[in-house]
Amino acid sequence: MALGTDHYTAADVAVFTPEIWGSQVNDFYREDLKIARACTDRSDEVANGGDVLYTPNTTAFATNTKAAGAQVTLQSPTETAVTLNINVHKETSFLLEDTDKAALKRSYVLQERRMKDAGYAVAADLEDALAALFTSFSVTAGATGTDLTDVTIRTAVSKLRQAIKGSFKKQDVKFVLSPKQIWEDLMTSDRFVSFDYGQDGTKDGDAVGRIYNIDVIESTSVTDDGTDYSGALLHKDAIHFATAALPGSFINANGTPGIRMQSDYILEYLGELVVCDIKYGKVMNRADAGIEILSQVA
Repeated sequence: MALGTDHYTAADVAVFTPEIWGSQVNDFYREDLKIARACTDRSDEVANGGDVLYTPNTTAFATNTKAAGAQVTLQSPTETAVTLNINVHKETSFLLEDTDKAALKRSYVLQERRMKDAGYAVAADLEDALAALFTSFSVTAGATGTDLTDVTIRTAVSKLRQAIKGSFKKQDVKFVLSPKQIWEDLMTSDRFVSFDYGQDGTKDGDAVGRIYNIDVIESTSVTDDGTDYSGALLHKDAIHFATAALPGSFINANGTPGIRMQSDYILEYLGELVVCDIKYGKVMNRADAGIEILSQVA
């Protein structure tokens, strides 16, 4: 007898990946974004498509002496633009055979664990890419082979205030440092741990504390070259990034694209293939709006 038309298909029983996965994986992704929150997210600008963003930079006008009887000095500075290419496509995937899948459907703990792993893996890649730009800042504080000190912190603040002038607002400026820079170096300073130095309990949710009333964010994405860590004090306009709206990707409540989660039953392996991916881009928008903070690894 030929097979009828009302039989079950793999799609009919593919309840392994419920609809909630899309939003929950994005929750874990956003939860692990720390450096990204110290930068400018322009994902909403490409929510309806596009993979290139341009940011025009205007050149400051010069002042000229006006001589009696002479015409004014006209100016036509050449304007430039910073280009943000959204061209990095990363994925994390796994396949679960039916025997494992059966256990997974019954175990919320195991399901949540795998969801977190996928979200964190994608978030970590974006965080690493943003932290790698710290070495491109035009100004550095600290010295090779030395611990992070209060003098270095004050130097970084002073240099950034001079560079961005009136744009220095505490809500737009953050320290991003490695665990070693915070827990072994800064924790020896009263200015970081004492309420007498601005520890008023109103720090940003991602911050582990404040120093000189500026939030300090801890991130393991702050890299080292074997000798020094490259942390940063940066204004949010220093680095821009954006995530693309891949077909079927989850759109966050604020209109910005998030992670795309897809699954398919692979008959040859009698298992469910799950793929989590993201497409993003990042760019140094203002190299003078951040200070690279050097300190030794050991």
